[in-house]
Amino acid sequence: MTRGQRVFWWVSLLLCIATVVVVLLPGAVVLTAWWTSGTEVHVSEDLLNTVVGFGLAAALPLLCLMWIAHLMRRGGIRRSAERRGRVLSAGTFEASGPMLSLRGHVWWVIGLSLGCVALWGLPLTVPRSVSAEPCAPWYIVGGVGIVVLGVVVGSLIKKVAWLRRARRAGGRIPGPGRGRAFWRWFSYRWRLDLWWSGVATVPVLLTLFVVGDSVVDGEPVTGFWWGALAVTVLSQLAAWWSCTQFWRSGANLARMESVA
Repeated sequence: MTRGQRVFWWVSLLLCIATVVVVLLPGAVVLTAWWTSGTEVHVSEDLLNTVVGFGLAAALPLLCLMWIAHLMRRGGIRRSAERRGRVLSAGTFEASGPMLSLRGHVWWVIGLSLGCVALWGLPLTVPRSVSAEPCAPWYIVGGVGIVVLGVVVGSLIKKVAWLRRARRAGGRIPGPGRGRAFWRWFSYRWRLDLWWSGVATVPVLLTLFVVGDSVVDGEPVTGFWWGALAVTVLSQLAAWWSCTQFWRSGANLARMESVA
């Protein structure tokens, strides 16, 4: 990695960290003031709107910037060697990089889980009489974190299943299997299995919260919520199952392919 690439990576990382700090700072000030002195700090609504708007506007560009920096630092982009065809079309470029170890992946899941619990749980330590509006960005970041956590868990399942298949194949890339064209499109090019795993996590947690809250309060749980819980759990399980089918694409898990 050249000096310029290293600088680009560090600048991207620092920008991401600075954005998260700015978004969470108003809530952190309110929580710290209450914990240390029991006083309520008022934050103007205009400042909160500016912070939330800045965070939402900067999130996607910074994620793209960080991803490009990561590829420049540890991976590479080249023209795809896959042969084009009507049945099994290929993108113009493919990116590759080293895979995170299983131990590192597990710690990533644990860290994200603790972060989501903190972002949703710490604001609840403040009494309802204290304005919780400054902590709204915490809930937003926590909600995004839950989706990311679902993606990372699905990615871990996908990696474990693919590596197991690779060991059975004597260390070679496993597959392809039945439905190769579909799984290449679904699981390799678009990574829709991971998107599904992440999005499905939110309704599961919401329905679990509603059902659990009713059970704790001794209130009856309606059939609608039991049915919603069953549907959301089945959706999550189906998403995880789809993560185990990547081997059918016959592709390398450490590579990605452009859409065009």
